[in-house]
Amino acid sequence: MKSPVVRQISIEKKIMKFLKERLKDPHVSEAAKFALIKKVVGGLCCQCEGIPAKIVSYDVGNAQLIEKYCGKCFKKWKQREY
Repeated sequence: MKSPVVRQISIEKKIMKFLKERLKDPHVSEAAKFALIKKVVGGLCCQCEGIPAKIVSYDVGNAQLIEKYCGKCFKKWKQREY
């Protein structure tokens, strides 16, 4: 199997600030928070459902596996992977 490809997810500072503020708001439901992360970033961290910072993709036969990781979970993945 080839080595995975790792890409940084780029989010504008003002959008990230808005996202973090909404996630801290106690009046916003968990479902609405997850939906907001999905809308802004395109998905959740595959380990903790947090805001992803990295996209890791693998070629698996005729398909491609794509996983998103937050910074903390990516560090754990990297230690495990290498």
